[in-house]
Amino acid sequence: MDPDALDARVAAPVEHHDTLPSTNDVARQLGRAGEPHGTFVVADEQTAGRGRTGNVWVSPEGGVWSSTLLRPDFSPAHVGRLTFAGGQPPRRPPSRSASRRG
Repeated sequence: MDPDALDARVAAPVEHHDTLPSTNDVARQLGRAGEPHGTFVVADEQTAGRGRTGNVWVSPEGGVWSSTLLRPDFSPAHVGRLTFAGGQPPRRPPSRSASRRG
């Protein structure tokens, strides 16, 4: 992944890493440090990724493994809506050029 191209396309701070144990862990640390809403943590490879229910997986090089720091402006009682929204497909499919390796 080209970090400069990603930074140019994402309208939020981008934290790119070649390899991380977990993008969620980094996003959590950045949130505690006061980073803004929308901060995007992305890694070419994750070695200890996990889901919200504790399932563990390895995310090999070749994918886009990411977490986004959200600071929603609504009650924590409605946080389940974020899970639903996160599972929705993008409004537009990625362009063919976005998938090219260079």
